Formats: sequence, C-alpha cells, structure tokens
Amino acid sequence: MKKVCFRRGKASLAAFMVTLFCVGASAVALPVGKKDSSADLLQKWYKEYMITGNTDSVAVTDAGDEFVEQASANLGGLLYSSLGYKNTPTGYRAVYRTGGIGYRAYKNFGGNRVNGFVTALHVFDGAINSNAYLNRNGQYVKFGRVDAKSSAIDTAFVSIASGNSLKTTTPSGKTITAKVAAVKRDQKVTMHGAINGEKSSEVLLPNEGGFVWTKNIISVDGDSGSIVYTNINGQNQIVGIVKGISSSSTVIIKAATINSKLGVTPY
Repeated sequence: MKKVCFRRGKASLAAFMVTLFCVGASAVALPVGKKDSSADLLQKWYKEYMITGNTDSVAVTDAGDEFVEQASANLGGLLYSSLGYKNTPTGYRAVYRTGGIGYRAYKNFGGNRVNGFVTALHVFDGAINSNAYLNRNGQYVKFGRVDAKSSAIDTAFVSIASGNSLKTTTPSGKTITAKVAAVKRDQKVTMHGAINGEKSSEVLLPNEGGFVWTKNIISVDGDSGSIVYTNINGQNQIVGIVKGISSSSTVIIKAATINSKLGVTPY
C-alpha cells in the first residue's frame, strides 16, 4: 500500500511525538473476471483515449463509468478512487483505493453553487481519473469528482454528480450539523471512519498548524477523509476530517482550515 509522508517542523509539538508521519488509504481489488478479448481491450482503450488521450491499454477507464444511477451516501461512508486495471493470467483486475466521506460543503464556481463534500486528497493518489465512486450491489458507480484541492493540507473538494445525494447522517445514525466547532484540549471528538466505524478520543493538541491531534489512535488505513465531530449542547458539530496517524495520535485536518483554503462552506 502506498504511503505518503509529511515532515513536521513545529517545535511546539510534545517531545514524545515523531516529526514524520505517514498516511495512506487502503487499496482493494475487484475479483478477477472473464478475460477480455482483443476487441474488448481495443474498445476500452479507445474509450479512455477519447476522454483523456491516455494511450495505455492497461490503465483504462474503470467499469463504474459505464453505470449511471442515482446514489445516496452517508457522511463517514466508504468511497473509492480508481487505480485502473491490473493484468493477470486470467483477466483484468480492477483496483481501487478506499477513503472516507467527510462533511457536506458547497463551493461557488462562476457564481454557481456546487454541492459536494470534502475528503483527504491522498485518497486519489495514483488514480487514473478524478472521479469518486461508491460500491452499489457489486458495481462501482460514479458519485462525484474532485473539483478543488490543496496539496498543502491534503484535502479535496468532491462535487456530487447530478442525481446523487449526500445525507446529513453517519452510517450509525448520528446527524451532523453544518456548524464548525473549535475544540479544546481534553475535549471528546468522535470519528466515523469508513473502515473503523465510530471511535472516540480526547484531544491532545487542539491547533497545531491547522491540525488537531488526539490522545489515542482512532483511525486505520482506509479511514482517511472521514468525518470527525464533537457534541456541543446536544449538537454534533464538525471538527474536520481524518488525515492519518502519527505516534499514538490520529491527526485531523481542521474544518476551519479546509474551508479557508478551499473556499468551501459547510451546509
């Protein structure tokens, strides 16, 4: 699994914390199917070529592009990016990287409001396109695409494709408001990870260069980009999204940092 490493130079970090942390998103493979004929491969190559100019017959447009249907997803739900196809003796294997859905947000493009959500940019490392997919009944269907990103804070804004929708609830039924919370040390925060589910920890460092560090690790590979929130006066307010882990902490990208950097607004 590919890892992405970031060096930290802030002297204010606790002495026991490492200065290098790596984050990654899990990769999964679709079971090997029937081997494509030469004609099938040529058709796939041409379809991809017409879209991107890509002349590699292996890194073809993933099968999800062929399926158009309305889909709905939860905050903290599982999303995929397409890494293309791996050639095997028995056929082509479609390989995907997994990540989590963060919080709902919109962005204005040329005066037009576009609804979507934020997630971790590294979920799309190595992807053959900028599309985000959902798995529906064994088919990978396009849910949206990356329309804004920031490598500096490892965050992407994914616009939702027409006909699709994003719920205000997590898979466990927790409703997330559009309010952004500024957390303090020892305050409880909760993640709903796409892989690890609902996990909580107290805050260790509430604001380190736009990040929040927890006292305990609550995320695993594949949770990157998932929603993190805190309960204030009975409301679940947005803290940010999962970036990765370092030492004994889960590192969270603060929503306030994301909103400012990407020019997005929670809704």
